Amino acid sequence: MRDPTRGGLATTLVEIAEDFSLTIKLNELDLPVKEQVQGVSDLLGFDPLYLANEGKAIVIVADKEKEKVMDILRSFTEGKDAVVVGSILAKEKGQMLLEIPLGSKRLLTRLSGTMFPRIC
Repeated sequence: MRDPTRGGLATTLVEIAEDFSLTIKLNELDLPVKEQVQGVSDLLGFDPLYLANEGKAIVIVADKEKEKVMDILRSFTEGKDAVVVGSILAKEKGQMLLEIPLGSKRLLTRLSGTMFPRIC
């Protein structure tokens, strides 16, 4: 489990991929980015994948346990919106891929610098 507050989902998963030599793939269509967040991000030139996600958790589990874990998470008010956003493809390169709707993949890297000043 990891907290994606600093660096957002992308940086947190890139760190995990690199630390454990995993190839992780996210599917852009599965990411629960609220319309308002996407709108402000587009307006200001931010990538919502790198925005702080305070109050969220990234949980990586074995594929065979996925549905059981999702049922448990969704049984709590705080986890009612839990979704599966990606998968581990291989234990090899230490890379994070984002599959976009057209089917191609974009390599994600760690956030360099900060998008917003720290407020807490």
